[in-house]
Amino acid sequence: MVTATLTAIDIITSQPVADVPARVCRKLDTTCADPVLTDLVSDAMGQIIITVPQGFDGYVELSAVGAMRGSFFFYPPLTADREIRAIPILQARELATFATLAGANLMAERGHLMVGALTCLGQSAEGVTFSSAEGDDATVAFYMIKGIPSTKQAATDTSGWGGLVNLPPGSVTLTGTLAATQQQVGTLSVFVRAGELTYTTLVPAPQ
Repeated sequence: MVTATLTAIDIITSQPVADVPARVCRKLDTTCADPVLTDLVSDAMGQIIITVPQGFDGYVELSAVGAMRGSFFFYPPLTADREIRAIPILQARELATFATLAGANLMAERGHLMVGALTCLGQSAEGVTFSSAEGDDATVAFYMIKGIPSTKQAATDTSGWGGLVNLPPGSVTLTGTLAATQQQVGTLSVFVRAGELTYTTLVPAPQ
């Protein structure tokens, strides 16, 4: 068994978010009809601690009151204890602010993806761009720049955070590319739900 510690933070203020209900689901259980763990909730520091079998590659479903529902996918799979220091929570009252800052109109019938790019050592990766083959003309890439979402920035800053808004619901393939060299650093598959946020991390894949 391995333990993962996740910290929920407000996407705009970066402050911990307490009392976020959560449950753990298998990767292929897209509706979480048969959860692995239930009745979890973040503490005063925003932390959610889960223990699952080694190699677990599923997700944690988050449903904070007054916030956009979200699902955090473990990538790579949990082969050892891991700390996820920031899972951004987007409060409903902040949705319009986020969309305005990002320069994109969030479509209710689409899903949205937030990604943390990491190095091989697990540190935040700067200069990474994100794309998806399932995206279309309505899909927009954004990057968190000093805590503010922007569609005008070309790649991740030192925080490593960015993503895609307005993806068609369903399974999507995410690709990370180094902006400076156009070298592909990794790909992964997750699913997005209409009106919800999907979170994950992207680490370099062996060449």
